[in-house]
Amino acid sequence: MKEIKNINLEGIFAFKDPKAETKARIEKENNSLFNFDNNELLNNNALDDEILNNIQEIETQATTIEEVIEEEISILEEEILQLEVKSQDFINPNTTTNDNISQLETTKNEIENNIKQYQADLKSVNNGEHPEVKEAQKSLNTAQENYAKALDETQNEEIIKRKEAIEENNLNILEQESTIAYIKEKISETLTQISQTESSIASLDSEIGAYESQIYELQGKLNSTKDSKQQATINAKINSLQKLKGNAQAQKENQKAILEALNEMHSNLDERKVSEEEKLEQFKLKQNELEQEIIEIKDETTTKALQELQNARQNLEIIKEELIKEINLNIQNANIELQKTQSELDKAKQEAFIEEQKAQEEKELSDSKVSSKVYPKTNKATNKKSTKMSDSSNESSLEASEILKPEKIEDNLKKSQEELKINTQELINSLDWSNQTTNVSKARNNKDSKFEKFCNELSNKNPNLALEIRTTKEEMDKKEESLDKVKAQLSPFDSAIENLESQKTYINFEISSLEEMQLVLLETKTDDLTTEQKKELKEKQEEIKERISELNKEKILLNQQINEIKQNEDYKKLKKEETKFEAEFSEIQSKFNSLMSQAESFINTKDFNKANSEYNNEKQKVAQNVVATKSKVEELQKTDAIEKAQNSAQDYKFSALNSDEVLNLAQSFIGCNEADGSANKFLNGGSSSSTPWCAAFVDYVIKNSQNSEEIADWYENIDNKWYCQNVFDSAKENNALISQEEAQAGDLILFYSDSKGRYAHIGFIESIDENGIIHTIEGNTQNQVARREYDPSKKKLAFCRALS
Repeated sequence: MKEIKNINLEGIFAFKDPKAETKARIEKENNSLFNFDNNELLNNNALDDEILNNIQEIETQATTIEEVIEEEISILEEEILQLEVKSQDFINPNTTTNDNISQLETTKNEIENNIKQYQADLKSVNNGEHPEVKEAQKSLNTAQENYAKALDETQNEEIIKRKEAIEENNLNILEQESTIAYIKEKISETLTQISQTESSIASLDSEIGAYESQIYELQGKLNSTKDSKQQATINAKINSLQKLKGNAQAQKENQKAILEALNEMHSNLDERKVSEEEKLEQFKLKQNELEQEIIEIKDETTTKALQELQNARQNLEIIKEELIKEINLNIQNANIELQKTQSELDKAKQEAFIEEQKAQEEKELSDSKVSSKVYPKTNKATNKKSTKMSDSSNESSLEASEILKPEKIEDNLKKSQEELKINTQELINSLDWSNQTTNVSKARNNKDSKFEKFCNELSNKNPNLALEIRTTKEEMDKKEESLDKVKAQLSPFDSAIENLESQKTYINFEISSLEEMQLVLLETKTDDLTTEQKKELKEKQEEIKERISELNKEKILLNQQINEIKQNEDYKKLKKEETKFEAEFSEIQSKFNSLMSQAESFINTKDFNKANSEYNNEKQKVAQNVVATKSKVEELQKTDAIEKAQNSAQDYKFSALNSDEVLNLAQSFIGCNEADGSANKFLNGGSSSSTPWCAAFVDYVIKNSQNSEEIADWYENIDNKWYCQNVFDSAKENNALISQEEAQAGDLILFYSDSKGRYAHIGFIESIDENGIIHTIEGNTQNQVARREYDPSKKKLAFCRALS
């Protein structure tokens, strides 16, 4: 009889039904002897006693197994209860740890929401939607309106009053000039009368002389004749002549009286003329004063308005910059807080995980008593993810180092240092006291000369004090010279830092201009845009975004350069020396002033003090000139930077052609003609009947449409826009010609004349049919503004777009 095999009970309790498993193992090991299910012997040839013995052994073994099973089941049930408790702990981790994780996750969510809000705030600042930016923009708009009003004289009451006064004064001048002209005419008439009267008096004098001569001759005859009859005749003639002479003398006296009156009248007229001319000069002087006042008011008003406009712009930039800086700082701090919270959360989760692991291990340990083995699985996915995050971190570090670009910083720094050396040497040379060509050196020599004279005089009265003052001054001069040289050496460093700060400011100007353009692009209505225009608009928006990003990177580089300069060993050394020399110079200067105060009781220090003051003033002038020059340069650089920033922003300008505004205006003039002169307006009032005016009509519509600010440069820069060939030439030179396929409503259409050998007619495209027929609005067509249509296959045409 075969031996009955003992069964292996190892791991028996890992099965749901240990008894059944035991039976299965007994059957498996002894299936050749005994069928457990039927309780029958399988080998009938075995001896009965052997079978019985074996059965007994099996029954004994089975009893033992049952006892063991019952005992193990009892232990198993107890462990199952413990396992259920631990499983419950696994499902519901430590309450404290769970609460901490929940609180950290809440905090994390709050921080992330805050970051999103900060980012929204940042976007609102960049888009101009932030309340503070809106308020600053509103102030800027007001300032722009005020500046426009300041440029418009019709809006200024003070200028209007002056102009009214000028008009009134002009009337006074005209009236005064008329009065003076009248007086001059009267003076001329009076002078003529005086001349005539003087001639009359001269004639009467001659007549009287002739009478006297005749009387004298007759009296001679009378004396020589004794004939009474002749004597009577002569006496009669003499009496007659004397009577005539008397009449002539009376006339002469009358003429002299008239002459005197005329002379008096002439004198009065001269005096009045002088008086009226003085009044005229006063009126003219008043006229000049009023005109000058207008100039001054205009200058003052525009300057003030311009300053307010510049201040408003600067204020807007400052507010935006400060808000961006504050928001970025908040984002930075929030990110730091988020990282800290995330770290704490990760730590808490790790602790929870460890607790879970411990629970799991304890569970597995318990299970190991029920099952054969439990093997924990490794989370390879987590490791892979961790590795990926590490790689990402390395990429971020690489990107950050790429932004800083130390080699570029070094190149820029070397250039700055070279400039520093040159500027430092120039400044040191200007402060070299041995150089006799500068006013500072001359003033110092004069001061030293006065000091020597003062010391010599003091030596006679108090030699010890004079010696101490001289020694102190020599030491003070050395300290002053050392301090001046250190300041001179520091100046280029400071200038370099200021220059870099200015560059940052200029970058901010460009960023601000780009952000304004970005805002304009964002506000552009896209409903009427073509697919290509929408694509172009989006590309410009992306280009601005990239450019702003590049500028921010440049600012990072500039900050790095500034930091490099401040960390320069020479710069730090000079700063320490400056502090040291300032303290030493201040101390020795106080001692010198104290000694000079003592000397005042022995000798007058007035001359030296005056020379010393002049020396200090000269040094101050040099410093002020440097400051003034720097201010002018900075202002010019700032102006140039703002202009460049605005021009840079204009490069991204987008304007969809709005044909309605152009065509509506063109359509409103249909019917204007040469016959009634209504077309003359297109020629600024010139004669349309004698001047070809098709191009003048086009120019008038373009300039007066609502799109006047969008006129393309190639068109704006044409010298004579009324000559069609000039329009074509300019469009061709500036690559502004477009194909027939590209042409659309609102574009310009040019017509070639074979007889003239040039483009000689122009108009607006109003519409284009599907079959290609072009409908136009033209000036000077049949002597009026009218609609026409053309088959492009039968005409030599050119097309261009005058609006950008």
